[in-house]
Amino acid sequence: AKEKFLSYSLQSSLDPDAQSMTGSEGLTYLIAKTRENCNIGSIFRKTAKEDQKWGNYLHGSQAADLCKTGSLVLMNSTNSKVDLSALANTIAMHVVAMKPTFISQSEADESGEKVSKDQILLNQELIC
Repeated sequence: AKEKFLSYSLQSSLDPDAQSMTGSEGLTYLIAKTRENCNIGSIFRKTAKEDQKWGNYLHGSQAADLCKTGSLVLMNSTNSKVDLSALANTIAMHVVAMKPTFISQSEADESGEKVSKDQILLNQELIC
């Protein structure tokens, strides 16, 4: 997926000079322009099923597609009364604000790492 992304054309770019570049060329251009080391960590593609909704939060947004940090949350529920999109967006914002390391205590236990309770998402108070 990473290689595929790097070959795509950057059609939506804030910098007019970069709009005709491929992802790979754009990354090189960004490094040269900012003099900062930048890389693509990982890319994946996931499609939501019928009972699932995506939520997202972008912090420090300076434009529609540029931010300092963000999160993406996929949720599902069998309760049709729940506004799943709004809840997913709220949890995505919470993830950016509170920076949990693990979702549950069992995940933390499996890692073998020593973690404090506030590093586990399900132990944190939800901020709204």
